Amino acid sequence: MPLAPRAAAWALRMANLPGPFAAQEPLSLTYPTTSLAIKVLIALGADLSADPLTWAWADITDKVRFDLGINIETGRRENSGSVTTARGVLKLDNRDGRFSRRNPTGPYYGLLSKNTPIWVTVDAGTGEKTRMELYVNEWPVRWTDKSATDATVTIQCAGVLRRLAQGQRPQSAVRRSLLGDHPVEYWPLEDGADAAAAGSAVGGVSLFTTGGTVTFASVDDALGTLPDFSGGGTLASKAALRTTSSTVWTVELVSKAAVGATSHTPLRWLIDSGSYNRYRYFPDPVNGTIDVFAFTPAGALDNPLTASVSINDGAFHHVRIVAQQNGTGIDYQLWFDGVLVDTGTTASVTLGRISGVQVSPDQEPELQSVGHIALYDSALTSTRALIADAYAGEMAHVRLARVCAEEGILFDTLASTSATMGAQGFDSLPGILRAAESAGGGVLYEKRWGLAYQSLAERYNAAVALALDLDQGHIAELPEPADDDQRTRNLWTASRPDGSEYTAEQTTGPMGTGAQGPGTYDDSLEVNVEADDQLDDQAGWRVHLGTVDEDRWPRLDLNFTRNPSLIASWTALPYGARVTVANPLPQMPPDPLDQVIEGYAERVDTKIWTATLNASPASPYRVLVLDSTSGNLGRLDTGTSTLAADATSGATTISVASTSGVWTTGAVSFDILVAGERMSVTNISGATSPQTFTVTRAVNGVTKAQPAVVGGFATRVSLWQPAVIAL
Repeated sequence: MPLAPRAAAWALRMANLPGPFAAQEPLSLTYPTTSLAIKVLIALGADLSADPLTWAWADITDKVRFDLGINIETGRRENSGSVTTARGVLKLDNRDGRFSRRNPTGPYYGLLSKNTPIWVTVDAGTGEKTRMELYVNEWPVRWTDKSATDATVTIQCAGVLRRLAQGQRPQSAVRRSLLGDHPVEYWPLEDGADAAAAGSAVGGVSLFTTGGTVTFASVDDALGTLPDFSGGGTLASKAALRTTSSTVWTVELVSKAAVGATSHTPLRWLIDSGSYNRYRYFPDPVNGTIDVFAFTPAGALDNPLTASVSINDGAFHHVRIVAQQNGTGIDYQLWFDGVLVDTGTTASVTLGRISGVQVSPDQEPELQSVGHIALYDSALTSTRALIADAYAGEMAHVRLARVCAEEGILFDTLASTSATMGAQGFDSLPGILRAAESAGGGVLYEKRWGLAYQSLAERYNAAVALALDLDQGHIAELPEPADDDQRTRNLWTASRPDGSEYTAEQTTGPMGTGAQGPGTYDDSLEVNVEADDQLDDQAGWRVHLGTVDEDRWPRLDLNFTRNPSLIASWTALPYGARVTVANPLPQMPPDPLDQVIEGYAERVDTKIWTATLNASPASPYRVLVLDSTSGNLGRLDTGTSTLAADATSGATTISVASTSGVWTTGAVSFDILVAGERMSVTNISGATSPQTFTVTRAVNGVTKAQPAVVGGFATRVSLWQPAVIAL
């Protein structure tokens, strides 16, 4: 099911249908005066390749022992560049042996797997709120007494990333796509150089050399390492193929001809019944067409499909032929590189099953290569746009959605645009997903037994989703900020596969490589973007992230038992939400903490509900909005302005020198930062540097004398919370 309809169906099921997924009326609770209502369900015998909407849920709440609580960790861990798999732990009563997977007398025997879906909700009086959507991957039986009468299982749960990270084999982009539609026969033709036959990727019939020379593993392309047929070689099936439908089938392949080729036939397939006994796919470079011919047993020829396309350009092209019985006739479709280029109907004929295939049956040397031949017993409708180029030019979030769909992984995103990527490489599934995450710059995370992607755009200038206040006791323990260099990178070199590279460097300021900075912190990465001209943005954005001169807050403790009013906001937070903390500790900067929640650990039982947030600065995502009058979002910082003269603590004008242009003059309204003091600028005069700024002092509670030079360095003048250009 496509993403949008699936999400809509899920919401409808949650809102309207009876059963465990039904939306429940809030209970008459007054937590913490009354206990939390917790519900724990598992999906018995779930088909993990099916939609979660089809799973049958069993309520096991009465088997939960709450002495350990229900514990969840999700999102990015401290000092982790990407999300690691979520983790959940809870203890179950196993005295009747129902959670012993191999116990034949247990009521759940045969219905528990390593990856049984589990779902946990909590109701504090505001309605059921989902807190865990994971898979049980460990069922360790333990006994609490020597008599072995009291048995428990402390189950370990994880998100889908745990499973995906284990045992994934590398595959080419086209192979992964075709297998996602479950062909009945499929020959990738990616066999090694010493292969004697083309093996099946679905356990079907092999294709054997029947003439000429087929040189395997000789044509290297993003679609895979494919055979060379220019020696006049041919392949054919020698045994009966797996039966396709006699009323509908689809044939797919990719092929490549020499530049200026005049004749070649990449594929012919045989029919064991019906009005025809064979079909032939025939590109005709002389006439600039591709044709599909059908032949009767008597040799009569029909030409149901033809289209004018460019085919003798020396590049691989993807072709799909669909045939379907429609009453007493056959309907046909011809797809070329993801575009439907022709349809046709032949009356008073029957279709029949595909019984055999022949690759390069006419042994024409102008046919350079053929690969990824797939047969289906259905009429495929997916376009496979860009597949002939291994999806080069595809946006990062689109690649994530497509690959997850191919693998049967539930996926969600609000992204509408992201960086365009290069060809999808020969890689494992986790490698492909991480490459798309890196190119897009967002975050791939776990959600609803599947995956989701938060784009950078969702973090740009985001509204505050959770407003906390230290003075109101919202923070349960004194927070401990991190002021270290673990994320510091002021020089990045970005390259792309088989492409160029670009180096970006921050030279000035307290985080730069220059005199006032911490020295050079350099790093590099290969990012699979489409073009070289994207590399400067990729490198520059990473320098921007690596030169944030703010504290991280890897531990912000919340206690909802003490602050139940926060529960509604907490349970509504999306991934990567923005959180602020007002009235910070006196030894810290006076402005409210402004952070993004990267991950959290949560513990809940019937009496106590706590969470510990791992957060990082939100300021990198404050980006330029043209013509904006909100704060500084419509302004870029000069990066070269300094005090031109000393200013007393009570001065209402300051002299500012700039080496790269001057500031806009006249009445203005924006804030600047001078040595930790925030000032509001109301007027600027002077057509040349230095200029005079009229200011309101102590906006953030700090006021002090401002010398023009400190320690031999000029005092910087910069925008307070400057905007940057988005990636």
